Amino acid sequence: MPNQKKKETVAKIEELIKEAQAVFLADYSTLSASQINELRNKLKENQAKLMVIKNRLFKLALMAANKDIAQKIEENKVLQGPIAAIFSQADEVLPLKTVEQFKQEEGKENPTFKLGFTQKQIYSPEEIDQLIKLPDKQTLQAQMVGALNSPVYGLVNSLSWPMKQLIWTLQSIQESKS
Repeated sequence: MPNQKKKETVAKIEELIKEAQAVFLADYSTLSASQINELRNKLKENQAKLMVIKNRLFKLALMAANKDIAQKIEENKVLQGPIAAIFSQADEVLPLKTVEQFKQEEGKENPTFKLGFTQKQIYSPEEIDQLIKLPDKQTLQAQMVGALNSPVYGLVNSLSWPMKQLIWTLQSIQESKS
C-alpha cells in the first residue's frame, strides 16, 4: 500500500511532466552524487530540472499525466535500471546541450539518453543526438532573421545600383576636369 510520501512524489512528478516542454530519460549509473548535483545545478541555470526517480513512481506519474505516451514508453521497455528524468521548462534543446557539455567536461560517457518525449511525440536516442547537434534557439532565430533580411537587402542594393553608378561617373568626370 502506497504511503503518503510516495503519493506526494507521484503528484509532484505528474505536475512536472504536465508543465514541461519536454522530458528526457537518461542513465546516470556511472556518475557520483557530487557529479549529479553539479549537473543538476547546471541544468537549473538553463530552466531545466533533473530528478533521480524510481521507475515505478515515474511510470505511475506518467500514466496519470499522459496515458498515450506512457503506453508507448512501456512498449519500448525504457524504464529499466537507474533513471534520471530531465524536465525542460523553456527550451527543449538547451538541457540536452548542457548535458552533452557536462559529459565532455567530465570525460564521462554518462548520462546517456534512453528516451525523450513531449506531450505529443517520443524521441529515440538517435533523434536526441540529432537534437543535440542543432544550433540553439537564439542562433536559429538569428539565422531566420538573416534569411528573411537577405532578399530585402538585395532589393535595396539592386534599386540603388544605378544611382551609385551615376555618382561614380560624375566623380570620375570631376576628377578628370580638375
